[in-house]
Amino acid sequence: MPQSGSNRGYKTSTIIESFITSIWCGANRFLHTEVTRHDTALDKIFDWKNTPGQDTYKRFFGKFTQAKNHHVSQYFYSWIFDNFKFDNFTLDIDSSVMTRYGVQEGAKKGYNPSKKGRPSHHPLIAFIVDVKLVANMWLRSGDTSSANNFLGFLEDTLS
Repeated sequence: MPQSGSNRGYKTSTIIESFITSIWCGANRFLHTEVTRHDTALDKIFDWKNTPGQDTYKRFFGKFTQAKNHHVSQYFYSWIFDNFKFDNFTLDIDSSVMTRYGVQEGAKKGYNPSKKGRPSHHPLIAFIVDVKLVANMWLRSGDTSSANNFLGFLEDTLS
């Protein structure tokens, strides 16, 4: 997990807790987290001395790399599966097309049935049907075929 290098920085737990609380309160953009930031009742409920603002979240999440994302995901998925204690599940794997606007890293022109000629991403997603949980997701460029690197994705998902 990324750590703050500043002695005035927020604790990592406060950043994550307040961000999740903002989402629960309806935030779907970083700017919307400002509503939660100024809610004194939430400060008292969660015992936050100061609530992070949108720039704190941007800096925090900007420190994540693909390797850190993978490490954090493995930790949480291991915790979930250790606590669910089930020995049989249904894994559903699917791909999708996500149209992109503007300049997005990795977005390329490829198969896009709804917006022909637009850049897109072509993610590969694994779902655990029994508990309605996303088990893994690889964000691939839009010019990738549906089956591209499927076996690597499956191996990564099951490890």
